[in-house]
Amino acid sequence: AQLGLPGLLRLANPVISGLAASSTNAPTDPAGAKKAITIDLKIMLSICKSLVYDDRSLLVPGSSHPVASLMQAILPSLDVIVMIYATDLEILDMLVALYRHAILSAQKDMLIVLPQLFRHISHVYVLSPSSSSLILSFFTTAVNVFSTTQSDIPSTPQQQQATAQITSLFGETLRTIIQHTMGLLQRPDIATRPDILKNFFELVGQLTTTMPEAILPQYLQMFYDIAVGSLSVLYDRTALRSALKLMARLVALMEHKTESSSSPSSVWTPLVAEIETLLTQKEADLIRRLISAACGGVSRSHIAGIADVLYALHGINPAYFRECTMSVLQTEGFPSKAVTPDQKSTFLNSLMRNHGIKKFRDTVHDFAVVSRGLQDFGAST
Repeated sequence: AQLGLPGLLRLANPVISGLAASSTNAPTDPAGAKKAITIDLKIMLSICKSLVYDDRSLLVPGSSHPVASLMQAILPSLDVIVMIYATDLEILDMLVALYRHAILSAQKDMLIVLPQLFRHISHVYVLSPSSSSLILSFFTTAVNVFSTTQSDIPSTPQQQQATAQITSLFGETLRTIIQHTMGLLQRPDIATRPDILKNFFELVGQLTTTMPEAILPQYLQMFYDIAVGSLSVLYDRTALRSALKLMARLVALMEHKTESSSSPSSVWTPLVAEIETLLTQKEADLIRRLISAACGGVSRSHIAGIADVLYALHGINPAYFRECTMSVLQTEGFPSKAVTPDQKSTFLNSLMRNHGIKKFRDTVHDFAVVSRGLQDFGAST
């Protein structure tokens, strides 16, 4: 930036004061205060964008990133702005852009204000359905920035404390997001907002690989309910694809079981143990739902994604997969009256001997097509 750090910080002072004055007036005159708040937020965002220091050696040792300091200075104003304008999309767009840029720039220096920013985000997510996708996208960015599974494993007590704080904070915020998303899934108009569930599934998928400790055991059942429920309410291609990817990713996390067994302190241990318990209880039901969806419940374009989930289930315990699938297929008329018992037997045997993902997908596809009454099954398997 041409002004340099001192010049930019001097430029920020009147903006800080302006936001303080406007937020004071906002409760009694929200319409009048909005114009000034909008202008000051735009200026603050521009200042913060000029304070990007990829090389942290440029910062004064022991000091916070200047963006973190600015966010701390305007935090009291932000508290008021979020409460007054929680459903104002124009202001929310600027706030989320500011928050996103702040965490990308200042990263862990933002820990001092992160709890309050996340309370803002949770508040908006609950009150403003129209901004749900925006909030979920922001939270996914935050998960990437504050990953606890990166190679720089905390070694000092201070780093370990910071990691514990991050995990607790993300877990608390995630609880609010999950509970509200469960409510959204029950709404009759959810099919018209597939972007919300798409972003939710992507967020959870990111958490499973970058911050598994934030996923408390009780959350996994909720993820299962939301993802499985989406098979019957989602008709949007990208949203349902994200749901199926999440299912496959959660099942694939069982590959960390060996690591968890050899290292009980592994970050994967609680989540892997919970997935194993859930699958023991739900695998037959999940297989039934997936086969039903592939054989007519969803568009044919999703058959490959469904096959990937089935393939992941097959991979972790082939014998149990066979047992569950056989039980499901023995139901008369399932998945449709278009398939015979012999065709079901051929389908299961083909799944069990097809260890490559491509042949596995082909087998599921062929069986799904004949279940829909479109061709004979067996010749191509």
